[in-house]
Amino acid sequence: MFWTVDRLTEWGISLQCYYTIDAGVQCTTVLNPTLYQPPESVSISFVNHTEMMFENQQYTLQCSVQNVAPVQSLTMTFYRGNTALGHLQSDSEHKKPVNKTFTLNITPRREDDGAQYWCEAKLELGPAGPQRPPVVTSEKLNATVYFTTTTRKPEPTTIKSTRSTTRATTPQTTKSTTTTTKSTTSSATTTTATKTAVIAQAITTPQSSSNRILTHSFMCLTLLLSALI
Repeated sequence: MFWTVDRLTEWGISLQCYYTIDAGVQCTTVLNPTLYQPPESVSISFVNHTEMMFENQQYTLQCSVQNVAPVQSLTMTFYRGNTALGHLQSDSEHKKPVNKTFTLNITPRREDDGAQYWCEAKLELGPAGPQRPPVVTSEKLNATVYFTTTTRKPEPTTIKSTRSTTRATTPQTTKSTTTTTKSTTSSATTTTATKTAVIAQAITTPQSSSNRILTHSFMCLTLLLSALI
């Protein structure tokens, strides 16, 4: 025997079945069915926060589900992109549809800038239920994470200066020039003394009248040359 209904509105219903077995014995079996109500909607937001987030600070995400029953059979999963951040369940025993909010603390990093947070509500219908239980997802919440950038100061550069030792050659050149000058002067003096000695010898040597004239002329020429030199 089968019994079917189009719609049940009694969430705490209890069904009793009466039947008679052999020997006229009447029996009763009680059935307590579980009524399921998939969530009508799921939303995500931050708790007491509407603006940008900062790196390494803690924030609280909340996902709210509306009109679901039984809520203890619901699993709420928080996501960042395709990464699951946590799975949460309720310990409530309400059989009627209720609204429920789940929260999760997060600490964003600089890598999370531009990431999308969202949540997924899955109503578990048990092993006898459909293989794919009803799933309702929230909208995606874009995150903006502000972070500080540390600039490393450049290390001071030490420039080693190479000093080249230059020997002064001017004094040596001057000294050499001086030495040459002195040498030249000494040679000129020696030459002049020699010529003078020749002239003196010529004067003291007895000569004829014509020779004396010639000698005198030679002496004048010699003296002139000496003056020029």
